Amino acid sequence: MRELWLEVVQTGLNPELAPAEAQKIRLLNGISFVGSLVFGLYLPVFFVLQIQFSVFTTLVGCLVSLFPIYLNHLGKYVLARFFFCIAISTYLAVIGILFGKEVGMEHSLFALGVTPLIFFRKRRFVFGLILFTVLLFALVELSFYHFNPVFRHPVFDYFYVANVLITFLLLFVTVNGFKFEHENYEKVIEKKNENITDSLKYAQRIQKAILGNEEEILCNFREGFIFFQPKDIVSGDFFWFSQLFFNTEEKSSLRILIAADCTGHGVPGAFMTVMGNALLDEIINEKCITAPSQILHELDKKVIATLQKQNFNQSDGMDMVILVIEEKDDRTKWVHWAGAKNPLYYIRNKQLHEIKGDKFPIGGNPLKYPKVFNTHTLQLEQDDIFYLFSDGFQDQFGGQENKKYMVKRFRSFLADISILPMTEQREKIAQEFANWKGKHEQTDDVLVMGIKA
Repeated sequence: MRELWLEVVQTGLNPELAPAEAQKIRLLNGISFVGSLVFGLYLPVFFVLQIQFSVFTTLVGCLVSLFPIYLNHLGKYVLARFFFCIAISTYLAVIGILFGKEVGMEHSLFALGVTPLIFFRKRRFVFGLILFTVLLFALVELSFYHFNPVFRHPVFDYFYVANVLITFLLLFVTVNGFKFEHENYEKVIEKKNENITDSLKYAQRIQKAILGNEEEILCNFREGFIFFQPKDIVSGDFFWFSQLFFNTEEKSSLRILIAADCTGHGVPGAFMTVMGNALLDEIINEKCITAPSQILHELDKKVIATLQKQNFNQSDGMDMVILVIEEKDDRTKWVHWAGAKNPLYYIRNKQLHEIKGDKFPIGGNPLKYPKVFNTHTLQLEQDDIFYLFSDGFQDQFGGQENKKYMVKRFRSFLADISILPMTEQREKIAQEFANWKGKHEQTDDVLVMGIKA
């Protein structure tokens, strides 16, 4: 019997169906099958009593109950649900009018009244079908007062209690079946979430390996910090570092630090970070292109060319800040900087200064005129502090009024904490972000880097 039950409730299922859809199909098959069995229990009674019309109506009830299963078998899932809600209700209403109040068939309409809530999500379908069932119930009740039953038999007097019990049985099957399917659905979703989370955590380890160790990057500077907080497990923001030497005595060198913000976050953003990281390796470490503006030009061409090969969304790309610290043979140090949309903040003589980035992003939609990226150069002074960041911090919603943190507040905050040691600055940034965000959802990936060269 169990094998028959499993075969019936699985009718019409295929691996391509969403779990929620499969849940509804199994539940409808189960309710329809139980309904047909209930009608089947009456057949022997009517055969023995030789109530021919009751035999006929009961057979019709069996067929009507089984028909939704057949429609599911054909893949007509929505039609099966509409047929069940409309045809079964209509059948029960007709039986109630023909056989009278004694059979108590109108109570079964209550059991069917809950099924639209389970099988449909659109409100107009749910309310429409419930209203249809209510109207049928009212029609049956009115018929008891205005019409005599077409068919009467003494045995019908015993059916009232039986049909009420059957109504509760159908309600129990419906509710319990829904609960069972819902629990199974939750288990499926939970398992899928576990698999997705495990995959993302593995991808996070790969992304961290590609980006490099934060401590290994920071040890190339006098002081520094990296505050990196992805919105999801993997990030669309990334940082990149390389150091190049130009003589055997290593007296002349370039330290190149980059903060980038790719379009999107999560998995799509993470794929962009992998591409950006690989292209920067090729441009800087292999081709030895080190001027910030030239790096941006070359990266822009390669990102557009790469995405065009796959007919990718041309609006995707990245914003970027490139900081190159050049130490010459005479021990003088120079800072070269360029930005694609994002600015550079630096502290000099306890004052915060801003160098605005160029208005063009890396990648994105092709323009009618060429993009222009400019390199800015200044001589490094002893206590200069440089801040590179994405827009995630300043775009975070929070505070008492759930507003963006905004650029002005971010500038002021960096200026206030710039007098602190770099490790304490990172703690203050993490604390400020957590306090501002509060219980609100994180808006975007967040990357803030500060260094003393």
